[in-house]
Amino acid sequence: MNGPQALNSADADTDYSIGYGIIYATFRWSRSDEALSKFLSAGVKRRVGICEVSELPVVIYRPPALSTSPEPPL
Repeated sequence: MNGPQALNSADADTDYSIGYGIIYATFRWSRSDEALSKFLSAGVKRRVGICEVSELPVVIYRPPALSTSPEPPL
């Protein structure tokens, strides 16, 4: 994200950090609803949880097969 070939921040809609067992993505507020919807759909399809850290308290969405709490399915 830095350096001579970095995108202008006005052109970048998403910033990613990818590690072993985690993908962290940030989005512009103007795109947040669309991004959350797409991430939730991808999470269900891939059977992985999604953590929405911008909410207080933090919200964790789990696919029904992985859920250990009485949260409603996605």
